This record gives sequence, structure tokens and C-alpha cells, in this order.
Amino acid sequence: KAKYWVTCVNIERSLHYKKRKCRYLNTWHGTAFKHIGNDAGVRKDFDFSSVDYFCYASEYEKKIYMNAFRTREDAMIPTGLPRNDELYHVTPNEIGSLKDKLGLPRDKKIILYAPTWRESTDNGKTCAIKPPINTKKWETELKDNYITLFRMHAYTNQLLGLEFNDTIRDYSAYPNVNDLFKVADILISDYSASMSDYAILERPVLCFTYDYEQYRDERGLYLDFDKDMPSGILRTEDDVLKYIKNMDYEKECEKTRIMIKEKLIHLGGHATEMCLVKLFEK
Repeated sequence: KAKYWVTCVNIERSLHYKKRKCRYLNTWHGTAFKHIGNDAGVRKDFDFSSVDYFCYASEYEKKIYMNAFRTREDAMIPTGLPRNDELYHVTPNEIGSLKDKLGLPRDKKIILYAPTWRESTDNGKTCAIKPPINTKKWETELKDNYITLFRMHAYTNQLLGLEFNDTIRDYSAYPNVNDLFKVADILISDYSASMSDYAILERPVLCFTYDYEQYRDERGLYLDFDKDMPSGILRTEDDVLKYIKNMDYEKECEKTRIMIKEKLIHLGGHATEMCLVKLFEK
């Protein structure tokens, strides 16, 4: 009976009862680096043709969504993602307040490790992640200058093999990932859309892709990470730690800026307002 629907996920395949007068907005939830929708796996039944408005943040995204979800071109709206608006308007005072709220020191750099979710290997009983990380080594190598926050994907319901300490802390249960983006000086991820969200802040993005060839061949990727991502491919924790300790921070920030302008071409900052105007226009 609702006149307006708003979603950010792929529920369209089961919604075949949308009435003609209903206006339907899909804000989606992040830039696709790994294959999605009809591009991924054996399912080819993703059909978003009933969506009236579908947000996108770049021409790169637009082409993927139209192919992977069968969205109509006249439904695509160049707004950016509403969930990311606040990342365009961060202030130093806000960052300081958030660090205090999160119990983080102001005299150390903050690293956020936010990997993507992993498909189940036991017929859907669990979705676990076991990154090849020795937390004792990270503590030894980074404790003088860094604090690392670990944030696993909300759909990954088991975390294996990590022992947290004062240098590596688990913030997986913290509800607002944007707060973690704001306080982080460096993002470590793998194939997650969090990389494009975080790139809005124009800070270093490191790709810790320890299973790159396997993931690329089994899941599929839209980019050549070795060529397209700012850090290339970092395969081991030793590679990651060395990269962090030897990076030219400003140069890494510039690499992220180039990724935004030349690859992802981000639109955003006022997406919420633009979406509401479009949704309720007469």
C-alpha cells in the first residue's frame, strides 16, 4: 500500500507487486569492485527494471548497474550515495570528538581494517573470515605509532584466528562505519566497497588481497587491482606492515585522489537532498 519505497539492497527479484503509482528509489550501498548481480555466479535473475530511480556516483558504476541489475537508463540518477554525504563534510573538530567517543588516542595514527564479506563454505551455515594476520607481530611493529581497528562485514558472522590487544582492537560491533572512516588515517581492505566510500576522504587505501588470484577467478573483479588500485596488491601481512612503515603519506593521499577523479569519478555530498527532490517531485 506504500506510495514510496526506498531500499539500498537487491530485494527487487521478489517484488513483483509494485503498483504503477508507487515510486521506488534504490540508493544502493557501495561501488562494485567484485562482480555483482547477473555478473556473479550462476544466477541471472536480477531485474531492477521496476525501480523508478537508482543512484550512482560515476559512469563506471552506471555501466555496471545497468548490466548487472538490468536497470533502465532513464531510472539512473547521478547523485552519489546518500549514505556517504557526511563524508564530504568532515571537520577536524568532529574527528577529535569521535576519537574521544571511541576511546582512541589523539597522538597516534589510526588504521582501519575493513575486509569484504566472504561467501559461505558450509552451505550457508556460517560466513567466516580468517585473515592471515598475527596480531602479536602487528603489535610489535606498529604499537609506537599506530592503532588498528578491525571492522568485519555485518554479514560475516564468524571471526577466526585473531587475538585482539591494545594495538589491534575489534570495532566490528560498532554500528556506524562512517565514524570509523572519519577517524582513520589509513584504510586496509581487499575487495570491499568501503574503499570507494573511504576514498572520498582522500586518504591512503591499501589492498591486502592475500587470495587475489583465487578470488578473482572464483568471484570475478571489474578492475585489475595490481594496476588500478593505489597500493597495487599486498599479498602478505609483511607486505602490509612494510608498506605502512615506509609510505610517503601525502603521496598516498594523492594516489587516492587520482583514483577518485580518473577511475571512480565520484559524485556526492548532497545525494540525500537530490534523492528526496526526485522522489517527491510532481
